[in-house]
Amino acid sequence: FEAVRGELERRGIKVENEIGRTKILWPIDSRGYLPKSDGSAYEPSENQKNFVRSEAYFSAFIGSRGSGKSAAGAQKAMRKIAKGGDGAVLNPDFENFKTSTWPEFRRWIPWEMVIPSQRYRQEIGWLPHQPFELAFINGVKVTCKGVKDPDSARGPNINWVWMDEAQRDSTGDSWKIAVPSVRVGESPQAWVTATPAGKYHWMYDFFVEQDIPDEVYEALEELGFTGSLVEWFHGTIEDNKSHLDKMFLAGLLYTYKDDKSLRKQELEGLFVTPEGARGDRSWFKDKIIDKVPDVKIRKRVRYWDLAASERKLKKARRGKKDPDETVGTRESWDGELFYIEDQVAGRWNYDGILHQMHMTAMRDGPFVEIVIEEEPGSGGKNQIAAIQKFFREGDDTHAPLPYHKVGGHRPEGDKIQRADIWFKDAQNGKVYLINGAWIEEFLNQVDNFPEAPYDDRVDSVSGARVQVAPIISWSNIPFMSLSGVGISEETQTENKV
Repeated sequence: FEAVRGELERRGIKVENEIGRTKILWPIDSRGYLPKSDGSAYEPSENQKNFVRSEAYFSAFIGSRGSGKSAAGAQKAMRKIAKGGDGAVLNPDFENFKTSTWPEFRRWIPWEMVIPSQRYRQEIGWLPHQPFELAFINGVKVTCKGVKDPDSARGPNINWVWMDEAQRDSTGDSWKIAVPSVRVGESPQAWVTATPAGKYHWMYDFFVEQDIPDEVYEALEELGFTGSLVEWFHGTIEDNKSHLDKMFLAGLLYTYKDDKSLRKQELEGLFVTPEGARGDRSWFKDKIIDKVPDVKIRKRVRYWDLAASERKLKKARRGKKDPDETVGTRESWDGELFYIEDQVAGRWNYDGILHQMHMTAMRDGPFVEIVIEEEPGSGGKNQIAAIQKFFREGDDTHAPLPYHKVGGHRPEGDKIQRADIWFKDAQNGKVYLINGAWIEEFLNQVDNFPEAPYDDRVDSVSGARVQVAPIISWSNIPFMSLSGVGISEETQTENKV
């Protein structure tokens, strides 16, 4: 280092000055963000922050109108540019690039870092009329264009690509052709920012479902890749409302007041099907009470959906979305009405799950039966057996709870079929909620089921419902013949009907 320092100083270059210049050169604040061109700081929501900092090869910020999607995409792009990575800013529609993507991107560009001959583009009056290249004084070049024709997405090898308003790419062909160019430099990345466009759109399959073939994982394992291949982040207008004009927000709320499906897509940033969401929080408008009434309870259970067990977390890269929550629902039934009394939820490793189950059982007492959703195959049976042993024998830090009944339950049907059972109860006014901090998140999931990013709280109630009041398949129950048992002919005729 001293030899290099000496050579630089002989050439008239002061190392300390160059280090200081590098720090000042890009106006990055202490949190790692670049300010807007008017000097205001970038204040991201939690999901915006996680998206901007994501190191996944593919990432997406998918959210509602006004959720800060394009600003987050621009921030991510500027951080790449500051690190010396060539890239591309794309929009499936050039007209939309000109009127939407470019004005937002322009606001986050530190124009003193653009080569002088191109700084005229910072003027509000300048709009592009054809694809162009933006050059920075650190040597970075950024291609800016629309890609309505998928073949136009081809280009030189680059370090990153950002497709804004990706929902406009109806087939995903432009995205598929653009991505192979991302292959040079440090940590190549490709990302999109978009409003959801329904569950039949390619974005839902690519970023949310993440149905990744085994051959892809085999290739990643050969490379020794241990990071995330795909990540997606959800945004709503509520998350970003502090940055929005109040009249804009009021106008949107009024516009979508009578259209539940569009409201969920445009204001809540959810992927909706043409049929829309099935749940509705209004079912519980007058059904939240402080305690269970003084009635005879026929059965009470604590139902655990171990959606984030350690076994699943180890395969999180193969999962369909971020790891789900483990949820334990306590529910009771008095023979007519149902009472959802409490939910415990969180993301824990396997030891943490056992600890939470143990603490919850201590609070519930031995008369609340513990039921655990059983995964298919022998692995599910083994997991139930291991948990039963844990309660029976305890361990170094948990006392045995041998009087607590612990069992497994293998659910039937898909999650929508299971939820429809108690949704019908709720519609008919038969489901009450016992007031607590858990209710708001539960109602959010109900109101957006099955479109919400997470539905673990709904799934857990579905399991608890059939435990406290099992659904009987009458076709399998042998009926005793009543003929000739001393009843009248008239009564026999009525029973036949």
